[in-house]
Amino acid sequence: MRELFGAAPKTLRAGTVMMDANATHFAYCSTDHIVIRSFEKPHQVSVFRGHQKPTALRLCPSAPLVASGDQDGTVKVWNLEDPSIIRYEGQKFSGKISDISWSADGQRLLICGKGRSVHALVIMADGGSMVGELKGFTAEVVSGDFRPSRPFKMVCASEDRQVGLWKGPPIKEEWRALATDVLVRMTRFSPDGKFFILAGMGKMIGYDADSGERAFELPAEHKGAIQAIAWSPDSKQLISAATDQTVKLWDIATAAVIETFTFTDCEGPDSIAFQQLGACWGAGGQMVSCSLNGNVNLLNPGQPNNATVIAGLAGNVEQMAVDLNASPPVVYASGASDGVCKVVGYRPAETVDHLYCDGTGAICTIPGVGPDRSVSGMSCREGLLVTISMDGCLCVADVTDPGAPKFVTQVGGLDVPTGQCALGPGGVCYVATGAQGGSALSIHSAEASFEKGFSLSVGYDPLSMAIDTEGTTLAVSQDLVRNSKQHVYVYAVTAGSIEQSHVIDGTRHIARALAFSPDGSFLAAGDDNKEVRFYNKDKEWAPEVEDYIFHGGRVMDLAWHPSGDRCVSIALDKGVLVHKLDKLNRPAIFQRATPSGITRVEFFNEDLLVLGGVDGTVCTFEFTKNQ
Repeated sequence: MRELFGAAPKTLRAGTVMMDANATHFAYCSTDHIVIRSFEKPHQVSVFRGHQKPTALRLCPSAPLVASGDQDGTVKVWNLEDPSIIRYEGQKFSGKISDISWSADGQRLLICGKGRSVHALVIMADGGSMVGELKGFTAEVVSGDFRPSRPFKMVCASEDRQVGLWKGPPIKEEWRALATDVLVRMTRFSPDGKFFILAGMGKMIGYDADSGERAFELPAEHKGAIQAIAWSPDSKQLISAATDQTVKLWDIATAAVIETFTFTDCEGPDSIAFQQLGACWGAGGQMVSCSLNGNVNLLNPGQPNNATVIAGLAGNVEQMAVDLNASPPVVYASGASDGVCKVVGYRPAETVDHLYCDGTGAICTIPGVGPDRSVSGMSCREGLLVTISMDGCLCVADVTDPGAPKFVTQVGGLDVPTGQCALGPGGVCYVATGAQGGSALSIHSAEASFEKGFSLSVGYDPLSMAIDTEGTTLAVSQDLVRNSKQHVYVYAVTAGSIEQSHVIDGTRHIARALAFSPDGSFLAAGDDNKEVRFYNKDKEWAPEVEDYIFHGGRVMDLAWHPSGDRCVSIALDKGVLVHKLDKLNRPAIFQRATPSGITRVEFFNEDLLVLGGVDGTVCTFEFTKNQ
């Protein structure tokens, strides 16, 4: 393996994305892992998977180290260049870690969070020994920061609205106040150590770091709650990210906004998808923010409406398809979470020779009127990408030019729940919809603007669907019927007709995945009983072998190698199996191929396999014929 794309920022606490940067890299928390990107090549990533639910992180200012915390109160210190090297691990709170900060010398860590009686403490980064506790808070400390210059000081802000300033070591309280005019979400010292800022519900207030006295207040320019702030390296400017879909660049001396970066799309200003929930500022002057919909935005000073966007999926990879006509091919994946649905295009970084769409290098989001709910089916062929979603819509994107893909057609009113779809030659799309007696297979063709044409009512609830390369044979599996076998139905199809030709006697388990071999002579089916079957067309669709169970969980998806002599299956057991037709009793088994569950699999080309995961990542694996 090792290219991962699409790991999106994750809303982990009260609308806050924990994000941080140093001179060369920036990082953020996602669902069950932490993503690290370099400023030089931001579309390439590495991943740290040491937490099940990461909630906080900070990059060390003086060494290639990262400190991170999670929902269970565990703190880890690990190597930035090799995340597998963990320097320290220990549980510091009974509840979640909300914020972490390094001392300027990289020797100490300020840990903030939700404990039993103590909600903030200082430990040694090497070994985790206790330096001191910051007492007096009665609720979770949501944010804290170490002063980056001597004498060392620490500022903490709690949900009980208390804000405190400490010096040390030895730890000694200097100042405490009740922040009645701002509900603090983040506090940060300026890099020169002169000020610290409290930022929260619409306000940002600056304090003198030596005296603790109120020094300035930035005007309430945001129309939503401020979720994150980040100082410029010279301490003269500040960026603030808010739920009003904007990031503002401030001049501290004049307390004025220099630039406003606004994020929105065709949904208009009321869309929540582009709420800005995280921000960081690299030592080289690079500014980065995170959107609720999973986008990472590289802000360009002087070009407030031209941010470079690295798109990430908002949820798990629901569907995936490969456009093999593009050169090099493009992988499209969909995901939905928190009412946000996206379809994102990916290319392995080494194949990219230009920047295209609204993304950097390897990643782009398909704009236009696309699906609004979970995508149940996706198919790509001859420059068209078709999706059907649980809002009863069929959406068609023109992907002829990978540099400018766009949804161009939407057909609504499909029966729900929707099943899957299969795109045949000439822009003819076959769609499965409905349930409980109203199920049907329908034809939507490009010639008719993808409006419903021919429709065939079926006496079962369709689930999975596959079409052969020639576009003449369609296979559909049925959803669960208790106390009965779950059959697979084979149809002869044309641009205007669907006619049943065969019924494959199924098992008592749902065939959740179907895939035709490139020459159409075999149909692979994977079911909920961990079994993969290969039905032979020349033997009237009889299975080559039965009771073929090597997975440890439900089979989720299948993909044939372009040569047609082997097939890959993936399952909830996180394993990848390679089935060779002439050696079906001895598949190549790759256990725990990914740390998280796998939902989708496709071949990018003969040498590259693409996997989509429940954590929103899209991974590539090298594939060799000797496997």
